Amino acid sequence: MSDHRISKTQLINDPQKLRPHIVIVGSGASVASFPKGDKNGKQLPTMDNLVEVIGLKKIFDKHGFSPSDLNFESLYSDLHLKNPNSELIKDIENSVYDYFSSLNLPNRITLYDHLLLCLREKDVVATFNWDPFLYDSWERCKKYAPIPQPIFLHGNVRIGHCPEDDLFDGINSPCPECGKSLQPIKLLYPVKEKNYDSDIFIRSEWEYLRKKMENAFTLTIFGYGAPATDIEAFNLMKIAWKAQSQRTIEMVEFIDLKEKNELSKQWEPFLFSHHYKCYENFYDSHISNSARRTCESLLHPTIYGKFVEWYPLPKNLGFEKFIDWLEPFIMVENIKNWRLRWLKILYEFTHLDYQKGLWVENKYSNMSSSYYEDICQYFDDIAIDGDYTTQLNDGYIDKTEYELIKEFHKKLGEYDPGNKTDIEILNDTIWRETIELGFLAWSNLKSIISDTGEKEYISKLESMYLS
Repeated sequence: MSDHRISKTQLINDPQKLRPHIVIVGSGASVASFPKGDKNGKQLPTMDNLVEVIGLKKIFDKHGFSPSDLNFESLYSDLHLKNPNSELIKDIENSVYDYFSSLNLPNRITLYDHLLLCLREKDVVATFNWDPFLYDSWERCKKYAPIPQPIFLHGNVRIGHCPEDDLFDGINSPCPECGKSLQPIKLLYPVKEKNYDSDIFIRSEWEYLRKKMENAFTLTIFGYGAPATDIEAFNLMKIAWKAQSQRTIEMVEFIDLKEKNELSKQWEPFLFSHHYKCYENFYDSHISNSARRTCESLLHPTIYGKFVEWYPLPKNLGFEKFIDWLEPFIMVENIKNWRLRWLKILYEFTHLDYQKGLWVENKYSNMSSSYYEDICQYFDDIAIDGDYTTQLNDGYIDKTEYELIKEFHKKLGEYDPGNKTDIEILNDTIWRETIELGFLAWSNLKSIISDTGEKEYISKLESMYLS
């Protein structure tokens, strides 16, 4: 393979620890995902046809209201401006909530399933939509792979709230504290002057997006038009996107039916020069053609000037076969993540000064531990068995690495602390002998590690905690 080209195999086998990919989802994304409606053929409304689809005309007639503009954003905003507590407003909100709550995700795999499964847990999918499809898709996909948990910037019909314990969860779940049924949260409707701080749930969702967006690697806008009633949202995202830099390298992707010139003009504050791409179809997009490696596939051409081979996702596969297709991606990620955790706990068990600072002196901010916690982490949390049999068979470590650490591993398992405190363990001769053996194993291990990400991680550990 050419030094100037990254193959799909290289990309798949080298997931890196990169900043998050942010995906902003609007109503156009849901419409594109469910063109034939929900599981039962029930139509998904847009702001332009919501009055007709939901049947709000009956409510208008009941209250003697004759709107001049049937666009829901316009008419609701005007009504809210006149009297936000009117009976008409209440009836409209109840009808909207009931309709969206009644929608059901199809049994077949959907575009939203593909979207979530193409991303990783570090990434973010933030939606302005009230419909339940993204939440329901997340619920069924999360058992197959680590995926982003969606955030709901205008509330959502699948989110519930316990007012007694002030906790949020899925609307069909009981409160984890008191066990009572959760109550629906209030949706944020299209008024011209939105207050994103007035509701605790929506405020927390926006705060999470802000933090992630400030540190984002790349941004995708999917079917979101940033309407006039969302000017506050547009400004909040713009501030977060530009908080750390002017974004002169980052790429922005649009998945939208609008013309390229219209999109670039509308989102100009987010863009630098020609660093944006426009696609009409999700399945032509960068996300769909570099599943679970979306940031890596931008890193190589942007930073290193290397061409990256795309690999289109097999969109026509059924659910089970699609998960089978993803399995190699997920396995590599699991191994990568496991090895970083393994290196971290090995480092801790092989450096006496670090143990002292962590277990006894509280030297490291936002970190605390003990001998007993770390032993559980080593043998239980990262599931190391007696002689690393599982890890060797599944390719988590190789035989050379095992040979370098096996004596230390054996001695660590044999150590008996009795009832000793952490300070007493640190001063115990047998423990110090164990650590000396471990330090030798660590030194030999790091000398043979070739993976760039792991070498950088080891350097980071030593620079942070040995200085």
